[in-house]
Amino acid sequence: MDEFLNKNNIKNIIMDGTIGEYLYKGINESKGDIISFLDDDDLFFNNKLEIIIKYFNNGYDYVHNKAEIMGNKMDNVYGGIAFNMSSISIKKDFINIDHLKNNVFTNQDTFMYYSCLENHGQAIDIKDVLTVYRINNSVTNAVTKSFDDYESKRLKKAMLFNDSYLIFISIFKNKHVVHDIKSNIFLNDLTIFSRKKYKRPRYFIYFLLYKKYWNKRFAIFEYFSLLLFGNIARSVLTNKRKKRFFNYISKYEANGEF
Repeated sequence: MDEFLNKNNIKNIIMDGTIGEYLYKGINESKGDIISFLDDDDLFFNNKLEIIIKYFNNGYDYVHNKAEIMGNKMDNVYGGIAFNMSSISIKKDFINIDHLKNNVFTNQDTFMYYSCLENHGQAIDIKDVLTVYRINNSVTNAVTKSFDDYESKRLKKAMLFNDSYLIFISIFKNKHVVHDIKSNIFLNDLTIFSRKKYKRPRYFIYFLLYKKYWNKRFAIFEYFSLLLFGNIARSVLTNKRKKRFFNYISKYEANGEF
């Protein structure tokens, strides 16, 4: 391995620390203007760098590409423009490097996207499949042995990500970034809310007031479905509708009505 690294002019850094500390060290040691991240269990397509450089040459500061699941070329994975470090490339100057070391413990891909937006960068989500993504058995991934295991992982992931979002909201000031952070906190709260069976009357009131639902009876059904049935109910209440719901109640909170 050492011979391969030396032959290909690759710097090998061995250290202990958090993911933020790893990234901080690696980015500081890098000599180029563009950083393309690659997790140790993922792969790049041979032509990835050749393709993405064209977008940077056309004025973009952040490029996100699609990925295929390892071992299944027919099944692509996509979690949005801020998903999967191995699908992200960003100009070095657009990374909030000072916050990486002490404030990033998870959700590092979202941090990179927010950094670009915070620094008024241009981001693009391209259709090219340029990364091979390995699904593994981690808290933030989807491999599970049973439905109860899935529920437990979803709860841990929501709580873990909310911890990171609460840190991010103290770092980023761009209004669009702040709104997205609050939206994600809210969506994770719904996950935690349904799985831990929290009784939060405030959310019930929001459901009743949300005029874009079919009617109040349907709103009541969704509220108690989340409370009682968890994941099954979330197949009814899609992420898109939850975000519309979040935007709606944000207006009420901004006006001091709750």
